[in-house]
This record gives sequence, structure tokens and C-alpha cells, in this order.
Amino acid sequence: MLFHIYGRMVDRIHSSQHSWPEQQSGLRIAGDLPGIFRSVESVGQAMILIIPSQRLIKRLATTDVDCRIRLAKMNGLEAVGIHFLGSCGTMSASADSLNQLKHSGYTLIRGVFAQREVRSVADRLSSALRECTDPSVLRSRGKIYGSRNLIAAFPGVREIPNHPILAEFITTVLGANAGMVRALFFDKPPNRSWSLPWHRDRTIAVKCNKIPTGLFRKPTIKAGIPHVEAHESLMAEMLTIRVHLDPMTAENGPLSVIPGSHLVEQQTANAPIALVADAGDVLAMRPLLLHASSVSQEGTSMHRRVIHLEFASCVELPDEYEWHSFCPMI
Repeated sequence: MLFHIYGRMVDRIHSSQHSWPEQQSGLRIAGDLPGIFRSVESVGQAMILIIPSQRLIKRLATTDVDCRIRLAKMNGLEAVGIHFLGSCGTMSASADSLNQLKHSGYTLIRGVFAQREVRSVADRLSSALRECTDPSVLRSRGKIYGSRNLIAAFPGVREIPNHPILAEFITTVLGANAGMVRALFFDKPPNRSWSLPWHRDRTIAVKCNKIPTGLFRKPTIKAGIPHVEAHESLMAEMLTIRVHLDPMTAENGPLSVIPGSHLVEQQTANAPIALVADAGDVLAMRPLLLHASSVSQEGTSMHRRVIHLEFASCVELPDEYEWHSFCPMI
């Protein structure tokens, strides 16, 4: 586990063994506190509470934290605060994920959202889309299968990038000035499936697509929203985050990718890979990665609902163009 004590980085603790690296001899495990906390004692009789799961920090009541602090003081320790950075596995996975994103153009971040969180988002999303009369909500035979402007149709989508794991990942990739510029939703309902051929994502949503320009082309209107095709240099600096609300398997038309194909100027002979994910997993990918989607298998009862979020590194666009929406990272 990684954490700070007095602003000083302490190397990784092996949480399964409860052991410290040898060079950190000035610190030791002070014993287990009740519940999910453990205490760590330093030479200066200070204590920090370590939270073993990043999800848990959002679920803790303030009184629960205060209870642990009071208990620590009763034991003669001064509680100096709680500063969670991530578990051993999470931090290692982040380094691996960043490396895979760089070289392969995608990475699957497992278990970002708990099943309870997935159900909550899915229920709120479904309710919002049913009530929305905006043309950006896509319907067929009375069923909703997508939305091209989820930022307007479901304002709760703005909360998703603030999840600690995603916020850290996005700002590490794009920088502190990053923001969400488009949010989509799509589903592959049973008996109403669809497919997409191999392609790269090249279009962005803008406020106006009629301004003369040499960098943007092929202006279109999709569900009432102006779009243009952007230059590869801009798309190469963007990031897509796809939150899976359902498992993605061979049964319900999974996404396939060609690793390394986001490096457009470099030819790749890599074979396509069909991705598999659980509900709550998040796929991060570069828009220029070649990807395709197959139809669901006949007779399946599985949906494949995905929230698709697009991020840019800054609010400015060239040639006086403006993003249709820009939601800065908080």
C-alpha cells in the first residue's frame, strides 16, 4: 500500500504479509484497529489510518472515522489524518495500464465500480433517458438504445470521471487541464443487436461547424449536434473511457481491437483481440485505435450497455472552434 506520513512517501507495504520494506525501520505496524482500519506508529507517536480499498473511502461515515481517531488517541497515539493513494494492486495496475495504453492503445481497468454502484448508475441513467425528449436520445420501436448527448440527458454522468481511480488515470494521461467533451450511451438489446466495422474515431462534437478552417472537415449534424472530423494530431491526444454496465462476452457482441493500431504512422501486424469485461470494468482507449463490434449471438438475453466518455487535454481548440461541451476535471 502507498501512503503519505508527514508528506513523506513511504514505500510499498505488502498488505497480505503486513510487512514493511527493510529501509523503513522507523515505522512499524502498531496493531489492528476494529473494522477496516489498521494503525501505523512512527517514532513521533503519530498515527495514520490505512484504508485497504479505494472504494471504501467513499462509503465511510464521518462518525466512523471520528470513532477510530478517538480510539487511537485513547491508545496514546495522535491521529494525523487519512491520506489514501491506492492499494498495492491498484498502483501496480496503474503503471501497467499506462504502459499498455501507450504501446497498445487501450487498457482494461478491472473492478473500478462495485456492482451496487453499477446498478445505481444504470437505474438513474434509465430513468433520465425515459424522461428526456431530446432528439439526442435514440429510440427504436419504443426502446431506448442510445444517447448522443449524455451530458445534457443525464447530468449525473459528470460524476463518473471524479471516481478516484479514473480521475487519477485521466489526469495522469492528459494533464490537470483535462475535461470531458462528449458522453454517449449505447446498448445492444436482445433481438435488436447491431455491429460496427473496423474504424477509428475521428469526429468531435462542437458548438458550430461552419467556421472556415483548414484543420476540421466533413461537417455533419448528428441528433441535432454539430460534429466535424478532427486532425489526427488532435485525436491522438484524446482519451476515451468506456464504463461497462453489463458483462461483455462473446455472447453479446464484444468490442474487438487491434493492439498498437492507434500509432497511425506505424504499420502493425498485430492480430485482433476480442475483449471481455465484467460490469464495473472500465476500458480506456485512444480514439485512433482500430476497433470493431460484432452482433450479439442469436437467442441471447444479455444486454451490453456502455457509457462512452471522451476527454481532451484542454479547453482550447484551433481556428476559433469550441467544444460542444467541456466539463473540467474536479
